Amino acid sequence: MKSQNDKHSILTAVLLGLVCLLLVLCGVLFWRYRRSPHAHFGNPYQAIMASLARKHVSLGVADIDTVVQPWATFDYINTLFKLPPAYLQTQLSITDSHYPRVHLSRYAKSKNIDANVFLAQVKEAIRSYLAPVVPVPAASSAPAASSSPAASL
Repeated sequence: MKSQNDKHSILTAVLLGLVCLLLVLCGVLFWRYRRSPHAHFGNPYQAIMASLARKHVSLGVADIDTVVQPWATFDYINTLFKLPPAYLQTQLSITDSHYPRVHLSRYAKSKNIDANVFLAQVKEAIRSYLAPVVPVPAASSAPAASSSPAASL
């Protein structure tokens, strides 16, 4: 009878030791995760935006129609196209206190603007930021040669 109690107590001690080891291992892994620079434990939204910025390195004018959708937020658009944070707010005269974390369609609805019209405005603002400025050739200061017969007299 004593040997059965010994086996039971040894088994209990081994299981208790394994549980303690597992708890220590989980604690160490959690501690290392929290110290990681990529762990945005307190702000998952920031983690998503950082991930998007890393994945979409260079979006351009050709990507505007694909990316600018009613479900997108201003922050999402700013991140993907690398726009200054207040650029769209300034260009579109946005005064919403939730900017930039407001969906394009929700903002349009709150301002009684047709969603398609507002999306077109957002796309145009992005195009004007991304489009290279083409210099206008300066007007020549030399008088143009006239081909009229009176000019040759």
